[in-house]
Amino acid sequence: MANFAAEAVAAHAEDYGNLGRLEVAMYSGEEFIQATRSGQEEDHTGKRPYGGAMVFCDALGGSAALRSLLGGGSRVAELGCGVGLVGLALARCRAAALVLTDGEASTVDLARRNVEAAGVGTGTEVRCMRLGWGSAEELAAVQGTQPSGGFDVVLGTDLMYYRTDVPELVNCAAGLLLGAGGAAAAAAAA
Repeated sequence: MANFAAEAVAAHAEDYGNLGRLEVAMYSGEEFIQATRSGQEEDHTGKRPYGGAMVFCDALGGSAALRSLLGGGSRVAELGCGVGLVGLALARCRAAALVLTDGEASTVDLARRNVEAAGVGTGTEVRCMRLGWGSAEELAAVQGTQPSGGFDVVLGTDLMYYRTDVPELVNCAAGLLLGAGGAAAAAAAA
C-alpha cells in the first residue's frame, strides 16, 4: 500500500437501518487525494466508499425482501469491493458464503482488514480475493471457493469508469454465476 501519512487513514461510519452501524477504515486527506489524481501506477479508487455503495447499504437496511434475497443461504460474490462496506452489509444478511473481490491487491488487503476488524461473526463465511476481470486464473480461484464453482448472486457498485471494461466485466460476472463449466460453455457459444 502507498505510504500515506498516518492521519490519512480515516473511518467511515454510518447507521444503515436494520443492518445497524457499519464502520470501515478508508484513506482520505490531501495526500490521498493527490495520489488518486496523479496517475500513479497503483489504483487508489477503491480505498474509500463511494455513493453507490452507501445507497446500496441504505436500500439493503430498509428492505426486508432485499435482505432475504441476498441472505438466507445465498452464495454472493461482490465485484469491486473497495473497502468492503457492501460486503459487511451483506454479511449481516447471513449469506451462506460471501466473496469480496477487487482488482487491486492493496484494496483487497484493506477490505480484509475491515472484515477482520468488524468481527463478522454471523455464520457467513467471508473471503477477500483479488480478481482482475480479465484474469482467467483469478476467476478460477474465486470459482474454486464454491463447490459448484458458481454463485447465486454477483453484484457490484460504482464499478465502471471506462466503457472498454464492459466486456471483461460481463464475462467475469457470467463466469461467477455459471461456474467453471457453464462459463466455458457460454464462451464457446458466443
